[in-house]
Amino acid sequence: MEQITINTGLDRFMLLDEITQIVSGHIKGCKHFSKAPIYLGMEALAQLGAMHVRYLVDFQKHAFLLKIKSFSQTSDLKADYNFLSGRYQLSGKQVSRSSNAFSYDVRAEKNHTVCFKGELVFGTVDYGNGDGFKRKAVETHYKKVFSCLQNGLKTD
Repeated sequence: MEQITINTGLDRFMLLDEITQIVSGHIKGCKHFSKAPIYLGMEALAQLGAMHVRYLVDFQKHAFLLKIKSFSQTSDLKADYNFLSGRYQLSGKQVSRSSNAFSYDVRAEKNHTVCFKGELVFGTVDYGNGDGFKRKAVETHYKKVFSCLQNGLKTD
């Protein structure tokens, strides 16, 4: 089996600084970027949505990004040469849900202006379906990350 190594150039890959609000239908958080490419903003929104899905299933299933249905950025962002700098307010609103799929409208705002937005679909599967994830270890990890993000603590 061929191995693929992904190197983001980041010290850590958690791209959320804090979860500021979470209820059954939506989640809000924030991230401070410093000259980051826009794909890291998209990844931050995906992480926010996946964290909400984990919350909804009480961390009992593996959550993953299944599809990017749409993604767009504003002209204001293009004027910044496609780099993200400053503090962005992130939000995700659940649009629909089935037993194992969740659809979200997500957006990132800076200074009360939407900079980029999209529609993301997440899937869930039970742990231990040959996916290499050990349920207790992964469940404990994401509960710890979630708790740190809710309390504004570093997740390293």
